[in-house]
Amino acid sequence: MTKITTFPFLLALSFVLVSCNLQDHPIPSEPDVYIAGNSAKDGIYSAKYWKNGKEVVLLTSSTSVEATGIAVAAGDVHVVGNFRGAGIYWKNGLEVAFENNRAPHILFDVKTEGPDVYLTGAALVPGDTASHSHAAYWKNGIPVLLEGGIGGEAWGIDVSGNDVYVAGNVPQGGYLAARYWKNGTPITLSDGTSTTLATSIAVSGNDVHVVGIEYIRPDPYSPSFTKAKYWKNGVEIPLDGWDKGSQATSVYVSGNEVMIAGNSDNGKAAYWKNGVSVEISGSAAASDLTIHNNVAYIAGNTISNLATTCCGGLYRPGSLSVGTANGGGGTAVYWRDGKQSDLSDGKISNVSSSIFVSQP
Repeated sequence: MTKITTFPFLLALSFVLVSCNLQDHPIPSEPDVYIAGNSAKDGIYSAKYWKNGKEVVLLTSSTSVEATGIAVAAGDVHVVGNFRGAGIYWKNGLEVAFENNRAPHILFDVKTEGPDVYLTGAALVPGDTASHSHAAYWKNGIPVLLEGGIGGEAWGIDVSGNDVYVAGNVPQGGYLAARYWKNGTPITLSDGTSTTLATSIAVSGNDVHVVGIEYIRPDPYSPSFTKAKYWKNGVEIPLDGWDKGSQATSVYVSGNEVMIAGNSDNGKAAYWKNGVSVEISGSAAASDLTIHNNVAYIAGNTISNLATTCCGGLYRPGSLSVGTANGGGGTAVYWRDGKQSDLSDGKISNVSSSIFVSQP
């Protein structure tokens, strides 16, 4: 009798303990992974994003269209891109109109901070004889022209407290020079003796981290090659690994770790962790990264020549090259701690340009 009466008691007690344990230590749900990008096949172009691998088409046209940045806040999905020579902004799949004289000429990135929405790109500013492009960011639809930004573009953005940091480039000495701006005031990163682009920026405490790409031509008769660049507080810090052909496209800081996504000189997607280089995949390009719950997520594409066009033929993360515009079989992908997930089947050229991860 003792065994018969004790067993149900112990069984009930075990259920109570398990129940309490689950309440005290709930199993976390899987995060939502949002990725912005675009596709092209047979002269038909689409701007889109994926949520957990499910495609959401924003716009389809016979004219080139792209989605370049994505952010999610309070259940709202914010995406920016470009169409017919103008920047375009979608909120929850619907295009958001800009007021007169505030519409962007081009858009690259979007970030939310509390209730505020920030966009980066370039504005078209009327001049005495003709309009000109000017590096700018938008806060809640209102443009802020960046000092010394005539002819330039703003690519990456970060917000820390009341300070707004923007990375980009401006014309200088016949080249494009890398800059970042703090509250609209420029800080020089390159001297204008070669084309150097600042592609991404991240702020942690008092430290400002910027990454980019330098185009180097040893002499007038040699082809140029790219080199990944990294600056901390305006001072260049050499990156381990590759010299010729590398590119740095995105930077993210989490605690004491500085993660940089990009590409190696071997045509492989890669990243640097605290300056140490790691190749992820062959015949691939990495365009953006984020860290969520100490896990690194990197967006990219399985054909490295997908990201080649911008600024007179220069690199812009996530762009479709001419070679893939009619369906070159590129596959949009992302890597979670180095493990690849495909977003497309390769039958249509798909590109992923920006990634955002959040807890549902």
